[in-house]
Amino acid sequence: MDKLEILKSLGEKFDLPIFYQDIWFESFDPDSWDLVLSGEVNDPKAVWPFMKKKKMGFTKITQAWLNPYGGPWLFYPKGQKDYARMSFEKKVIDELYGALPKHDAIACNLYPSLQNHLPFKWLGFEQTTQYTYLLDLKLTEEELREGLNGNIRREINKATRNKIDIVESDELEDLHRLKILDYEQKGMPIGYSFEDFEKRFRPILITGKAKVLYALQDGKRVSGILLLWDKHQAYYLVGATDPNTKGNGIFSFLLFQAILEAQKHVDTFNFEGSVIEAIEKFFRSFGSRQQPYHVLSKYQNKKLKALDQLRKGQ
Repeated sequence: MDKLEILKSLGEKFDLPIFYQDIWFESFDPDSWDLVLSGEVNDPKAVWPFMKKKKMGFTKITQAWLNPYGGPWLFYPKGQKDYARMSFEKKVIDELYGALPKHDAIACNLYPSLQNHLPFKWLGFEQTTQYTYLLDLKLTEEELREGLNGNIRREINKATRNKIDIVESDELEDLHRLKILDYEQKGMPIGYSFEDFEKRFRPILITGKAKVLYALQDGKRVSGILLLWDKHQAYYLVGATDPNTKGNGIFSFLLFQAILEAQKHVDTFNFEGSVIEAIEKFFRSFGSRQQPYHVLSKYQNKKLKALDQLRKGQ
């Protein structure tokens, strides 16, 4: 059974997040990723799919681009008490880490449900805490609107008065175009081509586990969102708006419509969070709650660590 077949089999038997499913990896070169498994496919304890990147003679184990979470996914035995649960976590994480191929560095953002990072600390990982924001979609639309901060309600009302239309689409090109405009305003390169973007997310759109929403102003697509979901949550993965339309309430309106769309599929909306203060405040303004998750890294090579710190300006 090859790697994709393993993930497909696990996904059919268990409620894996989309970032651990075969459709998340099928667009990649088979040599660019791998996985380690604890237990058997029919009786798994944990799985850890990962990307393998080689640069300047160094090998890194990382997550895929535009992948918010990675690291191990654990299949807990039913009825475990806390003591047994934590012992189970340490045992399978040790096993998975020991099965990883030789590498110079490793980095991952743990899925928020895995809150115990101590097994990684004992393996020599460095840890920082970041935050995403989760919104309860079991609320009614009226309750969701009541939970909005006043400025978000005003922006949504402004966009409604200006007759902004929201359309569903399976077309990604305009979203990529808007993302380029967004990055250009920030003086940053986007980092991936439209061809890669299309190749990456077209299979997921075909499965019906993703949707693109656009906001139209005078018939022109001026804002877009790529929304993904699994049986756990819906994820705001990619969003962008034309810089010339900012301040018109369009993106707030579009994001709220994406939340209502997600409500048709799952009970939780994941904003993905941000360390940028203005974006964090924006996500929080939708009535969401803060959810911590662990960012882990470990360097086996001091030279590579120094190069990465220099690149990041640390």
